[in-house]
Amino acid sequence: MNSNPNGIACTTGNCIASFPFGTPVTLFATFSADSLFSGWSGACTNATGDCTVTMDADKSVTATFNTLPPFRIQGTQMSYFQTFLDAYTAAQTGNPTTVHARRVEVTENINLNRNVPLFLKGGFDGSFTANDGFTTIHGILTIGVGSLTVENVIVK
Repeated sequence: MNSNPNGIACTTGNCIASFPFGTPVTLFATFSADSLFSGWSGACTNATGDCTVTMDADKSVTATFNTLPPFRIQGTQMSYFQTFLDAYTAAQTGNPTTVHARRVEVTENINLNRNVPLFLKGGFDGSFTANDGFTTIHGILTIGVGSLTVENVIVK
């Protein structure tokens, strides 16, 4: 979290700063590449955007971040999912869909039973920028309808 005016530059833990009485302070959520900002709490409760508080008393604000889920559907707006099956379910029938997967090991049985041309690209780092590793799926993968092309994926 950072502030304007300057005074707070915090990446972990508690940060404390003093500002003159009556000063409006804007806090900016600064997150790492493998996290998503999920909102403010305390003296500021908006879920998105910046947080502005006027320093007319002691104030406490918390910025909350969550680690990116392991799967996402690639598109103009990325959608994130906890399981591959959730990502597959969200894919539109008949539309080619690319699912990216982080370097994780998951256990799930998957039954592809819809007309979805699917491309599963695995082994991405925490920020989904490089896929030089592998995603491992432990379970049964059944392709009944549609198609599946994989890259950097191991099914055990």
